[in-house]
Amino acid sequence: MFDNIKSQTGSPSDKVQSQADSSTKSLTQKLQELQTALDNKLITKEEYQVKRKEIIEKH
Repeated sequence: MFDNIKSQTGSPSDKVQSQADSSTKSLTQKLQELQTALDNKLITKEEYQVKRKEIIEKH
């Protein structure tokens, strides 16, 4: 029974790695979206630089 529960929950290190992966994906996704906004001229280069710095500092 306990083996079944452990296999469903995974090890703590698996959870930490999963959180790191999702954080990285989130960072990458946010930066890509920001770049797209710049490419589509929805934001200025200055706005891009400020927001990019904010995103990176939060991660």
